[in-house]
Amino acid sequence: MKKNIQIWLLAALLLTGGLAGCYNDKGNYDYKEINEVECSIKAAIKGGNEIVINEMGSSRCKQSPIDVVVVYTPVISQTMAQNEENLVYEWKVTKAGEKAVLTTGKVLELEFPANTATSYSIVFSVTDELTNVSFYKSLSISTSQPYINSWFVLNEKEGVQQLSVIEEPDSVNSIISFDGYGDLGLSKSEDIKVIRDATHLIYSPTLDRKNAVNPEILQLMSKNGVWRTKPSTLSMTAMKLPSVVEANKLSLVNGIDGSVACLSTVIMDERGQMHYCYDGETYEMIEPYKTPYLTGVLGHNLGESGQIAIWDNEEMAFGYADIRGGKAELNFIYQYVEGLNDTEIVWMGPEYGDGDESKNSLGIAIARHKDTQDYVVYHLGRNDDKEYAVTRSDAIGQLVGGNAVSQFATAPYAFLQQFFYISGSKLYRCNVSNGESVEIYDAEGTISKMKFRILNENIGRPHEMRMLGMAVEKEDGTWELHQIELTIAGDLKEDSVKKFAGFGAIKDFCFSFRNTASN
Repeated sequence: MKKNIQIWLLAALLLTGGLAGCYNDKGNYDYKEINEVECSIKAAIKGGNEIVINEMGSSRCKQSPIDVVVVYTPVISQTMAQNEENLVYEWKVTKAGEKAVLTTGKVLELEFPANTATSYSIVFSVTDELTNVSFYKSLSISTSQPYINSWFVLNEKEGVQQLSVIEEPDSVNSIISFDGYGDLGLSKSEDIKVIRDATHLIYSPTLDRKNAVNPEILQLMSKNGVWRTKPSTLSMTAMKLPSVVEANKLSLVNGIDGSVACLSTVIMDERGQMHYCYDGETYEMIEPYKTPYLTGVLGHNLGESGQIAIWDNEEMAFGYADIRGGKAELNFIYQYVEGLNDTEIVWMGPEYGDGDESKNSLGIAIARHKDTQDYVVYHLGRNDDKEYAVTRSDAIGQLVGGNAVSQFATAPYAFLQQFFYISGSKLYRCNVSNGESVEIYDAEGTISKMKFRILNENIGRPHEMRMLGMAVEKEDGTWELHQIELTIAGDLKEDSVKKFAGFGAIKDFCFSFRNTASN
């Protein structure tokens, strides 16, 4: 009997399970779609340029010489709703050193006082009131002093000339401001015109001789004048030109910076007359005045403090002048040098020679023989009587690249008895003592201009004297600025090449290093 009961119970359970498996569930399990909200945030200077927000939500605003407002604007997308009436916005803003402030409204505006270090932490939320679902985003923004230890790049893009800046060029996360002026929140029409008309950039890490401080000065030169500005403000002030330039309405055609030893800057007018600036505000004529002044090559600040040298095609002689203030007079070195009249001077630059300070080789002139096209080097220095004299080096001969050789440069305190030159896309180093040329770098595009970052050993960063910038035009018509670092031996340092793209045709560039030697 007991066995029969167990069998009956088992059958009942099986029957029940079978019925359950065939049961038709009448419940309502339809899924309804809900409104999904997605959001991205854009930041921009009010009335000005956009500010980049990185993946971590961080951004930087450049300390401006004027008060600026940064505007945060959410860009909303919804899967179902046709408008934003269902959305509620909230911004929790904490300014460094102050309590958090809660604000509502779709757009957030933050104030940044002029020339002041300022930072904000932000938490943004948008909530759909119909579903009570929220989206959150953490943000931060801080100011930084702009454009110090940066490459300034004067370039023309789509018919408009702009002043671009590469900040932190040595870092992995370098920052390019293609409109360096606009990125400071500035829009003064007179200053923009200066940038549009500029032909040269002249950098002067000079001293304020009245106040014993070091106001680094960036000068923008055009045919009609020269303007000065601090790299960190870019507010333009017209510099005073010599009366002979203004009276005769002479165009300015060239200029050199003050980055070697003397720190003064020099410009040249269309007649070949040179003018120098010692105080950072006024240009004065280097006497005597000649019309025309057939200066063949604008020289360079020499490796001796306060001296500049030139070559004059009319006098067929080298000249030098002391431009450390007071009356600057050009003196010629009327000295017979074998073969000098058979050569054409193509470039001049600073030199330090072999380190013999008693003779002190101050400048180098690269010349090309009129018939053979062989290259010759002349050295400007002091003789045993400590008078200026010229010596000739006969070891150069032909340079690799022949007629394509275009640009020259020296780094007087980093590479003794060597100069660098460009042929097409390639950079070479030439040893003056034996005439040997060595290829260093191929930019894979035409190099139109090159400059060393720093030429003055007194700045306190010797490795930067081996860092070279090059303006490169690519085959597709785009332009880049390349930066390389050389070893002590003058070879390319491994993994040092940095390429900065996105520029228009590069007219000129310079590096705005801080004159730490004077601090």
